[in-house]
Amino acid sequence: MKRILLALLVVVAFPVMTSAQNYRRPYYTQRPLPQIEKKAYFLENRTGSPLKVTLLVELPNGGMEWWPFNIESDSEVYAMLPLGGVRARVDSAVALVPKGNKIDKEKAKSYIYDREEEGGQVIRGWFFYRK
Repeated sequence: MKRILLALLVVVAFPVMTSAQNYRRPYYTQRPLPQIEKKAYFLENRTGSPLKVTLLVELPNGGMEWWPFNIESDSEVYAMLPLGGVRARVDSAVALVPKGNKIDKEKAKSYIYDREEEGGQVIRGWFFYRK
């Protein structure tokens, strides 16, 4: 008797559960995200050793974000900063200098300058160096 009652319960409950899952499933439509116009800024490492840089980016809504970068020796990376009231400055720049069997951390200096790219476009960025 218990088996028949359990089988009847399963037979009735199974279609109800499957139809409820299909009926309650939300349908989403994909919408493209709004494109924010961005501008490239370069971070050029001329310290002679790997460099860890953190940019402090101040957003127009008053928020602040820290953007970390690891830059190999004598190379550069690009930071794509959004346009419109965004300010950025170097929060920290540390060169990882090998000395003997250990690696010393030395503070790197930086300055901002504009340079002209191959296509005639002027781009702004940071140049990092050590004494």
